[in-house]
Amino acid sequence: MLTEGIEHFIEETEIFHRGWLKEQRRLKSSINGKIKELYDRSLHIIKAHMDNHGAIIASADSSIFHRFNKDHYSYSWPRDNAFIVMALDRAGYGNTTKKFFEFAAHTITKKRLLFTEIPPRRFIWFFMASVD
Repeated sequence: MLTEGIEHFIEETEIFHRGWLKEQRRLKSSINGKIKELYDRSLHIIKAHMDNHGAIIASADSSIFHRFNKDHYSYSWPRDNAFIVMALDRAGYGNTTKKFFEFAAHTITKKRLLFTEIPPRRFIWFFMASVD
């Protein structure tokens, strides 16, 4: 990144996000520009809270970590994620939501329980999945 410069990094990021937005289903033409802009911004926010393995974290806000006993909201909450995944499916992002289902499958215990608060890091999933 240092040799290519920050401008190149920003350009590549913009290209990625524009490409990701193109995957969505077309909205009705009757939807005005402001609503479409809000819709696209919402998709970007959701994407920014997804890791590469399917977890969708509740919040990427790290400032809370220092104020509230070193706790945070960087967890994947399966119930909340189910609503997000349904919306992403309706928006045409089935390939993206498939990763969430793979993530969720790894967090189910042998007794078929799903944790309510799941850290998104992959190495923790396998530990949690083996706990009964």
